[in-house]
Amino acid sequence: MGNKAIKRRAKFFVIIVALIFLILSFRLAYLQVFQVEKFKTLAQQNHIRFVSIPAPRGEIFARDAKTKIVNNKPVYTVSLMSLSSERENMLNVIENLAKILEMDPEEIRKKLEEEFGIYHPVKIASDVSLDKILNIEQHSLELPGVVIDVEPVRDYPLGPIASHVVGYVREINAEQLEKFKDKGYRMGDDFGQTGLEYFYEEYLRGTPGIKQVEVDAMGRVVRELIISNPVPGNNLILTIDHNVQIAAEEALKTQLELLQKEHPDARAGSVVAIDVNTGGIIALANYPSYDPSIFTRTIKPSEFKELYDPKVMRFLNRALNPYPPGSTFKMVVAVAGLETGIIDPDYKLATKGYFFIEGTRINDWRPGGHGLTDLRKAIKESVNSYFCYFGTLIGNGVIADYAKQFGLGRVLGIDLPGEQMGILPTEEWKYKLYKQYLTEDRKKKLEELKEKYDKLIAAASSEVERKKLKNKFARERALLGQEEIMWELSWRAYDTPLISIGQGIIKYTPLQLACYTAAIANGGKLYRPHLVKKIVTHDGKLKKSFEPEVINRVNVSPLNLAIVRQGMEMVTQPGGTAYGIFNDLPFTVAAKTGTAEIAGRDNHGLIVAYAPADNPQVAVAVVIEHAGSGARGAGPVARDVLAAYFQNN
Repeated sequence: MGNKAIKRRAKFFVIIVALIFLILSFRLAYLQVFQVEKFKTLAQQNHIRFVSIPAPRGEIFARDAKTKIVNNKPVYTVSLMSLSSERENMLNVIENLAKILEMDPEEIRKKLEEEFGIYHPVKIASDVSLDKILNIEQHSLELPGVVIDVEPVRDYPLGPIASHVVGYVREINAEQLEKFKDKGYRMGDDFGQTGLEYFYEEYLRGTPGIKQVEVDAMGRVVRELIISNPVPGNNLILTIDHNVQIAAEEALKTQLELLQKEHPDARAGSVVAIDVNTGGIIALANYPSYDPSIFTRTIKPSEFKELYDPKVMRFLNRALNPYPPGSTFKMVVAVAGLETGIIDPDYKLATKGYFFIEGTRINDWRPGGHGLTDLRKAIKESVNSYFCYFGTLIGNGVIADYAKQFGLGRVLGIDLPGEQMGILPTEEWKYKLYKQYLTEDRKKKLEELKEKYDKLIAAASSEVERKKLKNKFARERALLGQEEIMWELSWRAYDTPLISIGQGIIKYTPLQLACYTAAIANGGKLYRPHLVKKIVTHDGKLKKSFEPEVINRVNVSPLNLAIVRQGMEMVTQPGGTAYGIFNDLPFTVAAKTGTAEIAGRDNHGLIVAYAPADNPQVAVAVVIEHAGSGARGAGPVARDVLAAYFQNN
């Protein structure tokens, strides 16, 4: 190769190199001059993060405003902060962290997928033990992006007491986040799931603070700057008397353990105690219960299985769940009869031990009957035949009206989620109840048939014509099939006497029974039941108070209510169905026992009571599932609750 060729090539390479350096120089100048703000921001984002500081939730106090039912305690939490937008870089960290926390790596990955970002940490575990925290610190070089914090979580000084009242808190789920995202929630935030925690979420939730966190290249925190401090949520002061609540829960547990020796299915129950003059709930207890503190940590598979066992139903608030009331309903029939003039309180009905109507026999609990029986004795001895006889004369429509006036079969508006209505004893309710068991095709045909005859009956010119149309409707309805259900769609002659003794298509919640009993005791005022007396800020300032609210005044004369109360007082006297249960208490009690028949199983046991009989302060309702009877099954629980109330008040 000649010198000229070599020189040309050298010159060419020099030009190429010069062009490369020129391009690099221009690029460097562009980045340093024109893109400086962009890369400055990216650099800051890489080592400075703005992190939310969780706020303590408001605390929950008993009625004395001193005893804490729910408060907060500081615990270690472990979060993971991504170092880049590439998730693959986190795999080793996830594996190492999972080993220390004894978690499934997939669980950590799932949390990151739900809320992945480079600007804030994702909470991986809460209430982490000190041993695990020290282990994480020792392996910090292998765990870039792992952040340890101290945060407040729920604590329960009284243990599982009142768990169905206060409820529990867990991390907000996707559905809740979608519903409440406009209120500033994000994944990882705590959210009330049940009970008061859910109902008063907006008050209990605090305002999170913000801190600026500076991290090094390994994702380790090197400096923090508080921008705003968290503000704790508001505190709830309840109407609950913690001593009575504890007594109620212990009484339920003890009584069920005793009953199971004779009645194996007696495994659940509920009790509600209420202030008769305010509607404030003094105690609301259920068994089985659960420990809400379990939700402050990771739940083990064995714990999960036990907690959510469908046979036990620990989370069911039985105080808001309807049951057949049995003979505790008889005071409604008594009031309806007295107010309509159908019952003369002094008239003595000759009872034979049963009531018979159109092929149906309803027995008294005393086979030979109760002899000549007036109203007070009928309540005292719970005489079925007396109430069947007069209930039939009164009619189901009138009985249902008075039941509703007393708060039965209606939502009372307690400050808890999940309150059920129960079932009013009306023709419409019965129709709806049995209609649901029909096939969809028959439902459609039935509705068409009913619509047709409703119009014909409404246009009928005489009662005779209306009766003929009703009979024709019944015959055509029977042709649709499912004869037994079709038969029960109509109100039958036996329905009214059955509901008069609290059987058949009639169900009410323990809460409703307690409020109804309180209305009898206080002269006919139905108060809205409530659990929160007032809401105060974390520094003690009143935010909201709840005054007693009368939601209905029962249309009954003081004289007639007094007669019913006399009968209830006699229940606890010699010869009464609750005699011997309360006789060792230093105050008088008025009560009514109830036994609700359950096909193929032991009867439910119920009792309602108030005390003192001459100056009522507190009313109580107890339901024990499959207890056999009201007096022996539910009575001892009511006795213990009333004893605890007057011992502490």
